[in-house]
Amino acid sequence: SCNDEFLDLKPLESISSENIFKDPALAELYLNEVYQGIPDGFNRGWYMLSSASDDGEIAYSWAASTSRFNTSSITPANSLFNGLWGNSYTQIRRINEFILNYADLAGNDSEVNRLKGEVHFLRAFYYAELLKHFGGVPIIQVPQSLEGDELLVSRNTRAETTDFIVSELDAAITFFTGATNTGSSRGSLISSY
Repeated sequence: SCNDEFLDLKPLESISSENIFKDPALAELYLNEVYQGIPDGFNRGWYMLSSASDDGEIAYSWAASTSRFNTSSITPANSLFNGLWGNSYTQIRRINEFILNYADLAGNDSEVNRLKGEVHFLRAFYYAELLKHFGGVPIIQVPQSLEGDELLVSRNTRAETTDFIVSELDAAITFFTGATNTGSSRGSLISSY
């Protein structure tokens, strides 16, 4: 007997993905999750890395991996850096989702370009971390789904991975400066990898 449109409420506990990539403020919050995944001393696999050398020895009795350092029994199967692979690709998937949708961002150009530049820099960063630890890795530029053969990505070479990192840094620079030709001198930035 009355209009019941007031019952059709948007969910208050979540934000739809279609809204995230239209509003720069929401997109920035989304990107903050990617920043949260940047490895630091406490989430780079282990925070007492000097104990893997002659510089120190772990004395914590509560640390499960103490014995691996103290007895030199680290293997590929129990490496302290095994979490780096999964974390990096989790963040790369988020980044790929952002890049896929960032054309929809509305707002002033400087704010939108800053977010676009940051996301390309972050993708270069995560691939540089992977390159540093594993050499050439699969380069994934789109969000993958569980359907089809999308998950079966072959490994790229070290050179291909390095070239991709440089191209991402070049893309980031164009968004920060508005430049169209940035040259190729940034290759030296990652030559240590």
